[in-house]
Amino acid sequence: MEMRGCFTAILLAFILTFTAVIPVIAQAQRLYNDVPTSHFAYEAINWVSNPDNGSLMVGDARGNFNPNRVMTKFEAAQVFAMAAGFRHITPQTAPEERDLLTRSFEMWRPMMDGMATQYSRWTRAFDREISFLLYKGILSVNDVSNFVTRTGAQEQVNNFTRQDAIAWTVRMIGRQAHAQALTIPHHTPFRDDLQISRELRRYIYYAAEAGIIRGTGGYIHPLHNFTRAETAMLLHEVLAEDEAEAPTPPTAVSNVTTITGVVHSMVADTQINIMSATGVDTFRFAQNAIVMIDNMQRTPSFLRENMQVTALIGTNREILTIVGRMQTAETPPTTPATETPTTQPPVQTQSPAQAETPPAQQNRTVRGVLSDNQPFANNHILTIREPDGTTHQFTTQPTTVFSRGNALGITWSNLLVGDEIVAEIENGLLVSVHATAPQVLV
Repeated sequence: MEMRGCFTAILLAFILTFTAVIPVIAQAQRLYNDVPTSHFAYEAINWVSNPDNGSLMVGDARGNFNPNRVMTKFEAAQVFAMAAGFRHITPQTAPEERDLLTRSFEMWRPMMDGMATQYSRWTRAFDREISFLLYKGILSVNDVSNFVTRTGAQEQVNNFTRQDAIAWTVRMIGRQAHAQALTIPHHTPFRDDLQISRELRRYIYYAAEAGIIRGTGGYIHPLHNFTRAETAMLLHEVLAEDEAEAPTPPTAVSNVTTITGVVHSMVADTQINIMSATGVDTFRFAQNAIVMIDNMQRTPSFLRENMQVTALIGTNREILTIVGRMQTAETPPTTPATETPTTQPPVQTQSPAQAETPPAQQNRTVRGVLSDNQPFANNHILTIREPDGTTHQFTTQPTTVFSRGNALGITWSNLLVGDEIVAEIENGLLVSVHATAPQVLV
């Protein structure tokens, strides 16, 4: 199914704001007991339920669609994935489509494993659909990290909200670059602007400026829970197409390989030397490479020498996904059979504690400007841009100490994009972050 390049602003504004309820004249046989022909979403619900349109949404065994039931993020991900072309692999699946579906899942499987380990209420039944949306760029890592959240010991599966619907739709129709090009802060006509999640604001701003959405009385209600009927209306408007249009076949996927070994050395967080049974090989990280260490997503800076890793390698020797695990003291690193043994005498000149001191690259100071600050699971990912333009991402820890100016004992939320940052890294972990307001020239 090929998506439209654009969609009608007035109808989507209607979906997202409920400025009116307009009965729809019956166009086909009534499908569900609880969706009368006078229901505002009658036509849309019939359309998303039609097998010819992929059966994107279906009712229950009692013949009800449950139009007023709120969608969870998991349920919404399943529906959006189907709308974007996801299908479960069967013996009839074409080879090129099978490659696409397999690669998208294998690329993001470490993250799915990590989320399932972290949250008991993570629903693994949707792992493949979520991985497909991540691969397509319709979901971000931050989106997925908020599917389940924890407050104290209590876990909560979160609902699909109005701001989620806008952001996912903007990405699905290929307007992500337009949204990301907007600057922050940015003017918005909505009085409840502060309720919009920081990481989704650009999508809301873009949708407002493009005339895709309108508020009601100056409000957008970004945290309003999205229902099944609203989701059906949204998908119908975005995806409905002329029957004469031919579907676009899935893009063929290049072969990928897997390598297992230990980290030999790192080069500026952009490439890695891995020692395996065949020797030492050099790889560079793909732009959206996934780094998982002990079931937690990290940045390349957390990879240490002698750490055991398994990497998924794509074309041009790019790392798509790398999974590392901390090595126990009694487990020696793998040494290739062809490696020449050292000729230096085995004289112990350091205590065992000194000998285990991490390499210099794991103990360093990073100075630059905070360019992004995004939540991930129970931590946050700070993006720091150095004076030469190089950017680094660091995951905060529960023990990370934050300060800003003369204020001590603050949290990550007190850090502002544009702040001048001094970050201390020890043993590959973010120990402290000190921020100062940027100097303003007058």
